Amino acid sequence: KKIQFAGGIKEIPEEFASRCLNLETISIPGSVKRIGADAFGGTGIEKIRLPEKLEEIGESTFSDCTNLKSIVLPGTLMGCAM
Repeated sequence: KKIQFAGGIKEIPEEFASRCLNLETISIPGSVKRIGADAFGGTGIEKIRLPEKLEEIGESTFSDCTNLKSIVLPGTLMGCAM
């Protein structure tokens, strides 16, 4: 139901946790600068706060997350193809 990453990672790979229907909570560390395409798609997450240093979100990231009610995007985002 919950994913919590270790600190120091810089990228979340493509399709990470995609279609994990029971996933409700994601804790993304501030060190992450890129989230790969299709990551977290089709999960049960309800809200997410993205790290302030995030620079890129891959295509279709968070797609088909029907429970997602809130997402906070940082001002540092350079590329977003959601």
